[in-house]
Amino acid sequence: MKKGFTLIEVLIYLGIFSSVLIFLFLSAFNFLKYRDQDFYLNQLTKETIFLQKKIYFYLNGIGDFQLITSSASTTLSISKGTDYQISLKNGIFYLNSVPLSSSNFDFSSTTFEIISGTKKGIKIILQGKVKNKTNIESLPIELIYFLK
Repeated sequence: MKKGFTLIEVLIYLGIFSSVLIFLFLSAFNFLKYRDQDFYLNQLTKETIFLQKKIYFYLNGIGDFQLITSSASTTLSISKGTDYQISLKNGIFYLNSVPLSSSNFDFSSTTFEIISGTKKGIKIILQGKVKNKTNIESLPIELIYFLK
């Protein structure tokens, strides 16, 4: 009696082994791809929440504000004892010319809207994306503040 495997058995085992290796390789590749996206999305979410808190801090207790929009930037001038200017230029937020947001993120899709009526206020919808990453965007965060 001969010992060993026949050619058919070896080919079947090689096919099964190759299929398992391909599955493992594709799984590892997808894991690494989505891990990178999750990292950037997490950083973007933290940055957006930080901006939300900063903007709300400066809006809290304001006396008056003025919104100036041009093609290059949007500036929110705030009177709160001291005058502040929150600007959005090239996707980066500034407070009195000091950057508030990181240069790794682009907040150019953020919108500002004046609320008029019985109560004057401002509505800001923060939305950012990671620069150089085409499909990583934050969910919009709506911030509404009314003058007291």
